[in-house]
Amino acid sequence: IVLARRALELEPELPEALKALGICYVYKGQYRTALDYYRSALRLDPDYDEVIFNIAEIMQILGRWDEAVEYQRLDTSRPKGLERLSIYLRDLGFNEQAAALVQEFKQDLPVSIFTADNRSVHYLLNGKYDQARMAVDRMQRTDPNTVGGWLRSGEIDLFSGDLASAAKNFESARQAGGGFQDYANLRVAQLQLLEGKRVSAVHLLKQVEANALRAISNGHEAWFHRWNLAFVYSLTGESDKALDWFEQAVDSGRRRYEWDELEPAFRPINDDPRFQAELQRQRDLRQEMKRNTAAILGDAEPVS
Repeated sequence: IVLARRALELEPELPEALKALGICYVYKGQYRTALDYYRSALRLDPDYDEVIFNIAEIMQILGRWDEAVEYQRLDTSRPKGLERLSIYLRDLGFNEQAAALVQEFKQDLPVSIFTADNRSVHYLLNGKYDQARMAVDRMQRTDPNTVGGWLRSGEIDLFSGDLASAAKNFESARQAGGGFQDYANLRVAQLQLLEGKRVSAVHLLKQVEANALRAISNGHEAWFHRWNLAFVYSLTGESDKALDWFEQAVDSGRRRYEWDELEPAFRPINDDPRFQAELQRQRDLRQEMKRNTAAILGDAEPVS
C-alpha cells in the first residue's frame, strides 16, 4: 500500500497504481475500498480489461452475481475474461450461454482449473458424483498440487457417503496448507467429531473460530469467515450463535443456498425457521439476479 501510494504521488493519474491499491485491499478483505480504487482506475482507462475483471470478481464475492456478469461482459477479448463470464453465467443457470463461451476460449485456454472447479460444484450439487470427480481430475491434472482439488474430492466423498476417503482428502488438503487452511480444518474437525475424536476436533474448530473473529474485527467484509463461524457453532451445538452468523453470511453475500441445504454440518439447525428463512432469502436474491441477467443478455432465459 505504501509503495502504491508513492507511485500515485509520482504520477497521480496512474491507473496501474490504483489497481495495485485495489488488489491490496482485496487481500485485506476490504472489498468496498478496493472497488473505489478499481473504479477510479477504470475512469482513467475505460478499456482497462484487467480492472474490469477485478471489479466483476468482487461483485461475485459480494453476492452481486448479475453485476459480475454485467462487468465481465466488458472483458471478453481475452480467453481469461470469457472463461470467467462463463463461470458467472453457469452459477446463475445460463448453462447454454456458458457452454457456448467455453467453446470460444477452449482453443486458447484448453485446460482451466477454474472452469473445472466450477463444473465440479454444479455436478456435486446435482448428485452427479462421477462427473464431479472427472472435473476434479481435470483440476488436478492441470495443477497436481492444488489444495482445491483435495478439498473438492473430499466434499464429493462426504456428500456421497464415503467418509473414509473424505477424511484422507481433507487431511491431505490440511497438510498442504495455503489459503484454504481454515476450511480444511473445518472439514477435518467435522469428520473427527463423527469418529468420536472430540478433543482434537474442538482444537481445530477453536483455531478456525479465532481466525474468523480476528479477520472480521480487522474489517474483513466477505461472507466466508461468517459462514465458517456458523459452521463451527452448528457443529459445537451453539445453535443461536450459528444462526446469527449464518444470517450475517447471507448479509455479506452468501448465495449458494443449494450447498447450505445439503451441508451436513448444518443438520442441527436445518429445521430452524431462521435457517429456512435465510435459505429462502438466498433463493429470492438469486431469482432476482437471474431476471436482471436475462435482461442484460437480451432474450436469453435462465435455466432453473
